[in-house]
Amino acid sequence: MAFASDDDNEIKTLNEAKEISAATGKPILIEFVRSDWQFCKKAAREAESEPVVINALQKVVHLPLNVQTDYGKEIGEIYYIGKFLPLFILADKNGDVIIRWDGYSNADKFARKLNSSLKDLVTMREREEKEPSQRSVRDVNILASYYEDIKEYKKAVHFWRTGLGMKEKYRQTYLMKLFENYANGCWNDVYPFDSVTTAIDVLFNEPDFSQGDLVKAVRMTSNVARKTNNTDHIRQYL
Repeated sequence: MAFASDDDNEIKTLNEAKEISAATGKPILIEFVRSDWQFCKKAAREAESEPVVINALQKVVHLPLNVQTDYGKEIGEIYYIGKFLPLFILADKNGDVIIRWDGYSNADKFARKLNSSLKDLVTMREREEKEPSQRSVRDVNILASYYEDIKEYKKAVHFWRTGLGMKEKYRQTYLMKLFENYANGCWNDVYPFDSVTTAIDVLFNEPDFSQGDLVKAVRMTSNVARKTNNTDHIRQYL
């Protein structure tokens, strides 16, 4: 929760952070910021004044990167920084992602999030490399959420569908997640529009499906239909 500076003691590159991580055993916390964004500034001020944040950051190799710089942009392309800043990437000594989260939160919430994340240092790569029979529901959900977050919708759909097969109790949650990723994937030219209508049909045919989620699904379908010139195919949902 700080801005990159000219301080000689500050870690400035990912390679330097990896070396320190390997030497100390501490994971890396990459923090992507913009120097002109209000909440990035607010987070930076709290990092310098709030003991709870200072103490939490001592458990990691902290690498703040300004996405307005060439180097910040370069590393941001590796980790898909998206639109919401600040963005935090907790990574291992090789730079492999453990978990990511974005947005400003107050000092106490930030410290709780970081401390809880430090309790499970399995990387996304390690979770994905497990034999499918060895993956837990937690592994699958984490992978699905991660790929959804970085807009790799096909991988997200794969893992949400895997979760659906593992945890029938949360069937409606998984079905909604599948629909959302088909819709967002269609919006981003990953899936054809008929994948969206197929997914929303599943929701309408599901007994006692949440009315609130159905309304949301109809709204998303309408938006995607307008974008893809498919409004003639959605009358039955309106």
